[in-house]
Amino acid sequence: MWQVNSHNPRSGHCPLTPDCVYCTHLPGPPKGKAVRQHVTVQSTPLSVLMLFFREIITLLVVETNRYYHDCFDSTDGQHHPQRDVTEAEMFVFLALTLQMGHTIQGKLEDYWTKLKQLCCAFYRQTMAHSRFYHILRFLHFADNNRTVDSHDRLWKIRDLFEILRTKFYNPSEHLVVDEVTVKFKGRVIFKQYIPKKHKHFGIKMYKLCDANNYTYDMDAYLGKDGQRVAQQLTATHATVTNLTRRVEGVGHKLYMDNFFSSPDLYDDLIQKKIYCCGTVRLNRRGMPKDLKHKTLRLKRGDIRVRTRGDLTAVAWRDKRDMGMLTNIHDPSSEGNFQDEHGNAIKPAFVADYNRHMGCVDKADRMANGYTSSHRTWKWTKKLFFHLLDMTILNTYILLSTCGGKKISQRFSTHPCQGDAGKGWAQTPTIQGCRETCPCICEHYQIGYTPQQALAGMKPDQEAMSRVFRARCNANGDV
Repeated sequence: MWQVNSHNPRSGHCPLTPDCVYCTHLPGPPKGKAVRQHVTVQSTPLSVLMLFFREIITLLVVETNRYYHDCFDSTDGQHHPQRDVTEAEMFVFLALTLQMGHTIQGKLEDYWTKLKQLCCAFYRQTMAHSRFYHILRFLHFADNNRTVDSHDRLWKIRDLFEILRTKFYNPSEHLVVDEVTVKFKGRVIFKQYIPKKHKHFGIKMYKLCDANNYTYDMDAYLGKDGQRVAQQLTATHATVTNLTRRVEGVGHKLYMDNFFSSPDLYDDLIQKKIYCCGTVRLNRRGMPKDLKHKTLRLKRGDIRVRTRGDLTAVAWRDKRDMGMLTNIHDPSSEGNFQDEHGNAIKPAFVADYNRHMGCVDKADRMANGYTSSHRTWKWTKKLFFHLLDMTILNTYILLSTCGGKKISQRFSTHPCQGDAGKGWAQTPTIQGCRETCPCICEHYQIGYTPQQALAGMKPDQEAMSRVFRARCNANGDV
């Protein structure tokens, strides 16, 4: 039963101002850091990336060759057979795909052109364009002939999803659940159309990120789930429960927007020692009836508070009515709080929410800064390239939080030199990283520091192009 809050401010201080944050500081996990047995001070970008991709490259090679042979057998030998793709070639393919995010061309064939104003000899010296096209065409992630779960619409890329969920990182205390859209206009049954989003068409994904913008877990929206309906759970309730199943019992603080928040979800998560804070729709089931829009007549700066045990529901008005739900903060007092200019004073729990919310959007913005995505009608490839960008960002964050050397431009002194497949089977070193996949070292470091990268800042594109052209000219590639 919801009750009117009768709480009084402590020591005469207003609990709404940031100087007097009226918050219960719950014991939580330490700051997000890499797992020491996997990532150490001596780790290099390539060695950290291989934690994720050593098993993935084997999967890509096996399934790509299998899919090619299936297609070749169906043509009755009308085409000249191609040799099988090797792991070294697959690594070269991924390295070139990442490098293309830095040297953007109008068409894919322009990377291998000999026109002086467009050419970059790095691609022609690394892999023939016919071989690159062959791998890109037959890139596959699962056996089409195997028996699969008829309810799993993500089965064609499910194995890749599960491999990337392997954890080498301990998330920080503050976590965020939010949705992102992978832009895609091809045919797939779970494609979404959201007119209010910047990307109107695409595949909706739910992600769990921490304060360092590390994507700890993820899931894709695949349409209505019959199993969830049988459990009598809402779609958002089931999504958040699934994403947080790996962080239960530690004391994390979870932030979410009104798409996910509900009193039932908060009651469920607090039993698993996950404390929550977020905006909420005032007409959500379980919310106090006297806080709904039809009964509210709030003025700017007004605040109404209702409590139920440790759960606090708040209705606050600045420019419009806003609902908040939290079991992290102490309930504040009711009343009208404005400054000397008549502006509403922002409550402490709102400031706390604004400070921590947005990690998912920032991680998506950083990953798309130098995206490796190509135009394709196959949703599996589109999702794979998005996961590749996300994994590169996670690799950067792992290396930045392990206490090792700062990633700087010396890692990419010669980004256009060397064979991208050289050293694949060798122990990764700084030089091996530079030669094997120079784009990994360069992906977030041109023109700014790791601290600026984690803050979501982006370098000047023109300056970046000048640096890249200068390095290519110095190496005689153009």
